[in-house]
Amino acid sequence: MHSKTLINLGETSERIIGLSAWHDMPFYTENEKLALNWVEDLTLGNPVDDTRYQAVIQSLSKQL
Repeated sequence: MHSKTLINLGETSERIIGLSAWHDMPFYTENEKLALNWVEDLTLGNPVDDTRYQAVIQSLSKQL
């Protein structure tokens, strides 16, 4: 849906297309994988424990 915007912002088409199989793609950083896993769990309604929550908070806080 937002691929044109991402490309205009400098994202590569490989990384956009690779999102459908991000678990197996080598070009996402550990922080990106953590965020993608977090969003996937929330979207699927998977339970998230405090340890994982804290890891995501710490990882994303470093970006600010």
